[in-house]
Amino acid sequence: MKIVYETIKEEYPEAMVIGLAPTMTDIQWIRDVFSLGAGKYMDAATMHPYAAQKTLEASGFIKRMQEIRQIADENGCEDLPIWITENGWYKYTCTESTSFEKAKEYLKEIQNIFKDAVIIAFEGDKKITLKEALDKVGK
Repeated sequence: MKIVYETIKEEYPEAMVIGLAPTMTDIQWIRDVFSLGAGKYMDAATMHPYAAQKTLEASGFIKRMQEIRQIADENGCEDLPIWITENGWYKYTCTESTSFEKAKEYLKEIQNIFKDAVIIAFEGDKKITLKEALDKVGK
C-alpha cells in the first residue's frame, strides 16, 4: 500500500486512494491490514459486505461495520472514511415470470432496508460517514 499510495500521490496529489474492498468483510484480514499500518496509506476504506440470503439484521451487517470502524480507530485511523461501495442481499430472485408488481414490492423493501440502516446517508449536501451515521442511530 505504501509504495502504491506514495507513487499515486506524487503523480496525482489530488487523487483519492481507496483501500481494502473485501467482499465478505473478513474481520481478521481487516484487523491485520490496519495493524500493519496500511490505514495511513489510503484516503478511504471501502467494504463490500454482502449478506447472502439473510435479512440485514440476521446478517450481522451493522455489528460488522461497527467492528471495522473500531479496528480503524484503534489503529490511529479515526478520521478515515469507510464507504460501502458494493453490497447486496440475495433474498429476492426475479425471473421472467416475476410480476412487475412483485418486483416493485422487492425494490420497495430493499429501499427501506437501506433507509432504515442509515449505512451511508446524506444531510443536505453534506455526505456523512458510516461512523457519523452509526452515531446518529445510537450504535
